[in-house]
Amino acid sequence: MYWIFLDWKERAEGGKPAAYLVQRREMPDGAWTLIGIAIESEITLLDQPRGKALEYRVLAVTRPEPARKAIELFPLLALYKSN
Repeated sequence: MYWIFLDWKERAEGGKPAAYLVQRREMPDGAWTLIGIAIESEITLLDQPRGKALEYRVLAVTRPEPARKAIELFPLLALYKSN
């Protein structure tokens, strides 16, 4: 079984997100797919594909406020290549 542990820093401004959406795509330009949801700023993803170059990203889901989007891209990039 192949797995990856991701963790990221919470943003300094704007309050704590309600959740984080974790997405994955096959490199270099595959479609982004939702593969997990986290409440804290970390997640362990089990059963990851073998033999593919994968890219991960996290989206912060915030509570809607007048001057802010409900979903913002969180700065995380994890590249994973298994044999």
